[in-house]
Amino acid sequence: MLSCEEQKAKLLDHLTELPAQEQVSFLVEKHIELSEQVKNNQKTIEELKDAINKSTLFFNIPEVNLISSSQLPRIVIGAQDPVGLDANLHLVESNGVDTYRWLGPNRLTTFSLPVNRDEEKTFIVRLCAQITEGLYGSIKVYVDGDLVEHDIELKDDKAELFVTLPATSRKQDTTVALFVPKLFKPSEFIEGSDDHRLLSVAFTQIEVV
Repeated sequence: MLSCEEQKAKLLDHLTELPAQEQVSFLVEKHIELSEQVKNNQKTIEELKDAINKSTLFFNIPEVNLISSSQLPRIVIGAQDPVGLDANLHLVESNGVDTYRWLGPNRLTTFSLPVNRDEEKTFIVRLCAQITEGLYGSIKVYVDGDLVEHDIELKDDKAELFVTLPATSRKQDTTVALFVPKLFKPSEFIEGSDDHRLLSVAFTQIEVV
């Protein structure tokens, strides 16, 4: 199979051999062909999104069923659990010890939690990695849109973040957002890396108790 550069060179060679009028026709034909491919690919993507959104597997997992479930006494979300396509999370990974997900590519990650808050609860995030030193300490936490205080306990290269959720009579889902002001690419730190994803911190588990 030819590489992209080899295919491009071959295409240009073929194009330069054609008379001017045929070059125009050739380019128009290729443009139409590529447009059809884009349309077909977009249709496939939309069909996949629709299939996932309708997936019985996704919506029957209690820990991640944050729409139809409500007022749960306790919530546990593991990094291996399915997430929506619009979640600000990368694909699940494992290093042989931890199963985790990186937050990104945006700086703000929001979790909608249908937890019963008749009594005070604690929101806990177990973090297992930061793309560069200092990110754990830069995290800001918002609960239902308000900036709140939080505690963080460092354990070697890992950390646990704690947020107190005071008792309330409100019945709507509790929204907790983690804001990390800076994101980095692995390729910026690892020589020869072609990983250009924007990453901040990685978590293994989120819990509300």
